[in-house]
Amino acid sequence: MQSNALQYEKVYDRKRNRVRGLWLREGVYYVQFGQPIGRVRLTGAQTVSEAETARQVLKKRISSGDYPPKKTSTATAPAEQTTTVDHSINAAIVGYRHERKHLAGLDIKTHNREDSGLNKWSEYCGKDDIDTVDSKKLKDFAVWSRKQRMRACWTRELP
Repeated sequence: MQSNALQYEKVYDRKRNRVRGLWLREGVYYVQFGQPIGRVRLTGAQTVSEAETARQVLKKRISSGDYPPKKTSTATAPAEQTTTVDHSINAAIVGYRHERKHLAGLDIKTHNREDSGLNKWSEYCGKDDIDTVDSKKLKDFAVWSRKQRMRACWTRELP
């Protein structure tokens, strides 16, 4: 259970009416907007009235398109200093296996079960970018995996 200091508290005005959209956490006011913005910290607001004023200013910035700040493109570094990052499924699998070594309490049988599934993903679409994994790819993988199991059953030799 969280302590009260870490939770967002409702904000009330002088008349003890709830001020919708304002929250207080550890002495700092936050304003809540819908997605994709969410809760925003109001720096410099010490009272409820200052927080309401800061909220109005922020609402104007959002409606004018100034908030959230747009990502600015930085100057590109020389070609010899740029590094390419591999976002393939194979790279993610290698990274997971490396991190998994540091986890305590995993059984060797658990590793083997995970490895069998990871090997199948690598076989199916290892070179694909990890961002391409969506519900269609998951379903296609399930169909492909089932066909692989069926094919393995058909090709078994009987003693």
